[in-house]
Amino acid sequence: FIMLLLIIFCTFFASRLAQLKNRSRAWGLLGFFFTIPGLIIVCFLRSKRKDNMQTNPIAYAVSKLPSPSRKTIGLLIGLAAAAVLTIIAYDNIPVMIQNYKYSKQVLNTADTDYEQPRIIEAKLTDVFTGIDSTYALTDSKDIYCWGRQLTPPIDDKLRGVIYKDALKAASTQDKLFILTNKKELLVYEKPDTLSENTKDDKQSAEFKLIDENVTDFSVSETTVGYIKSNGKLYMYGDGSYGQLGTYDRESKSKPEAVLGNVKKVVCEASFTLALQESGTAVAFGNSAHGQFGKKETAVTSPFELAENISDIAAGDDFILLLKENGAVLACGSNSHGQLGISSEQPITEFTEVLSGISSVYAAKGSSFALKENGELYAWGQNNAGQLGNGKTDNVLTPELVASGVASVST
Repeated sequence: FIMLLLIIFCTFFASRLAQLKNRSRAWGLLGFFFTIPGLIIVCFLRSKRKDNMQTNPIAYAVSKLPSPSRKTIGLLIGLAAAAVLTIIAYDNIPVMIQNYKYSKQVLNTADTDYEQPRIIEAKLTDVFTGIDSTYALTDSKDIYCWGRQLTPPIDDKLRGVIYKDALKAASTQDKLFILTNKKELLVYEKPDTLSENTKDDKQSAEFKLIDENVTDFSVSETTVGYIKSNGKLYMYGDGSYGQLGTYDRESKSKPEAVLGNVKKVVCEASFTLALQESGTAVAFGNSAHGQFGKKETAVTSPFELAENISDIAAGDDFILLLKENGAVLACGSNSHGQLGISSEQPITEFTEVLSGISSVYAAKGSSFALKENGELYAWGQNNAGQLGNGKTDNVLTPELVASGVASVST
């Protein structure tokens, strides 16, 4: 009995160690081999009562087998029991085997090496972010990805190229969007979630064509918006809050043109923000936090926010507008200080919070502003250190966090 407890303990210990260390099959095999000698001993352990009856049920069962095959069958039983026990204890063997190559690379790398940024042998021109993913665009129009990958790389590199001849990438929880150099907007989805908004006459084995002559796009958890060469903005997805701008709250499975003369679009889960060539910023959807600068909680058609705007950004429930003179205007929820007004009080009118800026960015409850000289300012939610100031406290006013910055993605 003590021997059996020791076997089980050793197996679970080795298996748990494999999970914690992520050190490939070696630790799982160690747990397997821990059980073999112990189980064989248990199988053939002599233990009888005074009446010559076996007290060891395994040994008793083996003793009833034909004499020549007792040891062979006992050995097979021991191996089978060891394998079953190891698999039960170590429940992520498939993941362990899948990560075997990566684990070897990590183990063969010095601690001081893998903590440093890995080098991509190409000149980067832009970066993009998705849910649990990061994308980089090179000067040769290759898209690299690291983090959670929805598609496998098309080469064997650790951080490999996932698409060639592209301009932009973005992802949601289960979809990857690529804007190609040919101005084609493609989407990769799981086979059982493919939507109807694809053109079957032009598709590859993995990616589906959404539309052609596309110049830019934005995606959220609920919607997709893209701009065509003629300046028209097309939207589809969930319209529960009127965030599609189609004058209703109906969901659309196929793209519909909702606005013209557009040069940038920002999709959030419950509202959409767009910037027209004329410098007019418009929005539609949920405005429950006053982010549109008005009291109405829902707007189902494009609503004009301001004029003379050069850039736009939005978080979960607030909006940033960049005036042509470099002034940053903010409006909406301020629960994390994302409006940059030295407090956490919401604002329902666009208020200037910063000047001398060339572009603005936002995500969730965090705000960023970039100057032409490469200085990056950040403020708002910082619970995970996402502002890059070395702290985890919310920042209520714009704070310089980096210099020499060329491109930002949030």
